[in-house]
Parts: sequence; structure tokens; C-alpha cells
Amino acid sequence: MVLDEPREEDETVQTEGFTFVYDREEKDLFHQTVIDYKDSWYGEGFTVCSPASEPC
Repeated sequence: MVLDEPREEDETVQTEGFTFVYDREEKDLFHQTVIDYKDSWYGEGFTVCSPASEPC
């Protein structure tokens, strides 16, 4: 995952105040992907869990 400017061939999705941009050709990789924010005693930040890369 990288921070970049959207290109013409990219898909843009907005949800809950966030904008996500991804390459349309990679759409199948994001099926059932979960992006969550965790705050615990050992740290905080976003987590990305995708069945395409690992079991959630």
C-alpha cells in the first residue's frame, strides 16, 4: 500500500470520511479486505486484513 495521487484508471471509494484509491486491475485483491483502527496498551494504528494475502 502506498500514498499516491489518483490516476485516470484508478477506482475511488469513499466511506466514513475516508477516501480509498486503488488500481481497477487489482480489485479482486481487495475483496473482503478489512481496514480497522486499533488502540491498545502497546500501540495504535491502522490494520489491514485481507483473505487474499492471509487468513483474518
